[in-house]
Amino acid sequence: MNKIKHKIIVMGCLLASLGFVTSCSSNFKLGKKKYDLHEYHEAIKYFEKAEASGHPKKETHFYIAESYRMSNQMRKALPFYQKAIEARSREDEARFHYAECLKFMGKYKEAHVLYEKYAKTGKNYKLRKKARTEIKNLEKLESMVKEEHHYTVTNCEGLNTKSAEFSPMIHKGKMVFTSARKETVFKGNGAAYLGIYAHDFNHPTKFTGEAKLYEDDIHHETEHDASPTFARNGSFMIFARSGNKKKGRRTTDLFISRRQADGTWGEAELLEISSDKAWDACPSISPDGKRLYFSSDRKGGAGGNDIWVANLTSSGRAYGVRNVGRQINTNHSEKFPYVDNKGKLYFSSTGHWGLGGLDLFVATRRNGKVEVKNMGVPFNSPADDFGIIYNTDSTGYFSSDREGGKGGDDIYHFLDQTPKTKTFNYFLAIDVAVEDTVTQEDIPLPGSKVEVYEGTIASIKKGSKPIHIFTADAKGHVKEFPVKVKTDYVIKAGNNVSKVQYITNEEEYSMLGREADQDDPKYKKAVNDIHLQTTVYLKPVLGYEFEAIIFYDFARWEIRPDAAKELDERVLTFLKNNPKLIVELGSHTDARGTDQNNLILSQKRAKSAVDYLISKGIDPDRIKAKGYGETDLKIKEAKTEEEHQANRRTTVKVLGIMSE
Repeated sequence: MNKIKHKIIVMGCLLASLGFVTSCSSNFKLGKKKYDLHEYHEAIKYFEKAEASGHPKKETHFYIAESYRMSNQMRKALPFYQKAIEARSREDEARFHYAECLKFMGKYKEAHVLYEKYAKTGKNYKLRKKARTEIKNLEKLESMVKEEHHYTVTNCEGLNTKSAEFSPMIHKGKMVFTSARKETVFKGNGAAYLGIYAHDFNHPTKFTGEAKLYEDDIHHETEHDASPTFARNGSFMIFARSGNKKKGRRTTDLFISRRQADGTWGEAELLEISSDKAWDACPSISPDGKRLYFSSDRKGGAGGNDIWVANLTSSGRAYGVRNVGRQINTNHSEKFPYVDNKGKLYFSSTGHWGLGGLDLFVATRRNGKVEVKNMGVPFNSPADDFGIIYNTDSTGYFSSDREGGKGGDDIYHFLDQTPKTKTFNYFLAIDVAVEDTVTQEDIPLPGSKVEVYEGTIASIKKGSKPIHIFTADAKGHVKEFPVKVKTDYVIKAGNNVSKVQYITNEEEYSMLGREADQDDPKYKKAVNDIHLQTTVYLKPVLGYEFEAIIFYDFARWEIRPDAAKELDERVLTFLKNNPKLIVELGSHTDARGTDQNNLILSQKRAKSAVDYLISKGIDPDRIKAKGYGETDLKIKEAKTEEEHQANRRTTVKVLGIMSE
């Protein structure tokens, strides 16, 4: 009997022990599953339970540290990397990331020791290489921190909370920014989902009262909405959205929302250049409104998150995506691009050398070369510093989670009090030419009439008078004349003295981004003259055609507001500038749908556009409607939505010239 009791007790202990081990293993596996799903806040809870149940600390401490690091909580990650190393973690990367955390905390000497050790014995080649780079960088930090500056940085206390506030943007008298204030909690870091908010902008640093949700119509409670950027005329905004897997998106994407007639914002739509296989975020529209910069980890980059740029039309169509290059992008992270009125590109990076975390950098092009410079103290700290904008030439805002803030990322104001001693005068010369299609050389067009207007093509109203009228000399040249900084111009050129007839052309020339750099050593005088030049190209009437981007609702042909804007800016302006031309408006569809239906639909769309132009005063005898359906596809094997959109186009083709 005693033997039986003993066996029962032993079996009970074994079962209890087995249950204990199973509990450890189960919690760790659940934690790893959440970690792999990027739900780091939930993962930490399971790793802590696993540790409390007796799971090896060298594993739980490492993954808790990794979870904090991956959710951008470096301060919390640091002690767990230390514990993992003390527990003899087999994870080789723990020592490198421990050094990263030390650098993030401003403990440069301790970080230096660990980087040196990892550079010698680390198993990961890329991290060993980065460790060697960090060793060199740390040696530069001492002199950087001691550099004299004339900046004052102030925490915008009334704007900031214990939650994250970042990506400031001033739009129509309001400070528009991103903050973690939604009611729903994001499992990735345990904080609220990000949303777009606004605060009245009455003082550069003192914000009183409560910030409000920027716009209900683009607010999604279970998704992150962040980093809005606005068109120059305020007609649309582009922002980043992510977080709701139920809607079929597993990555962060770029979205566009258009301002409606009643002043509200329309339902956001996925921007056509956003990739469903990549992380696309941090959008920023250039000062001239013609380019969209953003950060992405899509294929074709230098590695990690790169800065990319796309062309952008006045109606919000983005196309022609390309990487800004290896001078700026590294195999680590480059985010939060911003271009100021002088054409300088600001961004944050973990790949270029810096004080720790994300540092702010500025890229300047000089003599065809791109120079990248760390912005130094006080813009950068051992923590993350990012999302800079300029409000004036000497003031602006940026984001940082540096020590001394209210919690998480905060928004800071900066004031540049550096003495300005140089004066610049700007002059513009114009050439009018036609390009030889064989040699690609410019052929001057002497005697061309050139008119210069102040403003943009969209802003110049009927009856506006030019500020300058010139006649090009025998070399097709217009001598330089003074222009103003931060000013838009329209150059209208035509030629009616040559035997060949040419299309009158209008081109915008913006002084935004063309200001000289006060710090450029080549400008040594107190007063400097800057000489600029541009060429306006004319094209022969014979065979001339161009495309207009005119969008229609699915299976419809009515002219939408955005289509009306494109017709006004492109086609109507063209017809008024060339009053004797007869043109065909050709509407094309993609290959989806039946041939007959596409032919009928395209004819209706072409006629709708023609009727609209006639209503604007164009002589009906000058414009013909032609529906091509899918008979003339631009991309015959179209697969993506962007390729189908390229096929859904409207062409404007010159048919002839009206007789006198």
